[in-house]
Amino acid sequence: MMSKTTQESHIFHKCSFVQGKDLADTIQKSLPIDIQHHIYRSHLWFEAEKKPVCDALLHWWKFDEDVKRLRVEKYVIHEKKEILEKLMKYATCIDYLCNEDGDFKKCYRKHFIEHKKEFALMSIMESFVVSIMMYKHH
Repeated sequence: MMSKTTQESHIFHKCSFVQGKDLADTIQKSLPIDIQHHIYRSHLWFEAEKKPVCDALLHWWKFDEDVKRLRVEKYVIHEKKEILEKLMKYATCIDYLCNEDGDFKKCYRKHFIEHKKEFALMSIMESFVVSIMMYKHH
């Protein structure tokens, strides 16, 4: 049986440390890859990947001059629809958008919970995008 000091040094001997630019970077790079992925997905993923896309979409609805005049080209609506389809796969994104924008929340409830489109001749996502524009600027 190993003594306590021998056992401890044996455990730490197996660890390899990768020198980073600071302590946090050193710790992060020294963690096993599965733990790094878990930390990223659990705590950093939304802020790093999805929040900037959500914020850009909210900014477009609020401040774009063509949106304010309700003169948005069909290809632009199609682009925004595709962005929304990707974002709405994640509950975190839906919650964030609903909390940040009351018009988004109203339209989300009407289109995806009550299953009622505002514009019958459009797809549900196109109707959703245009409905938010109408709620904001009409």
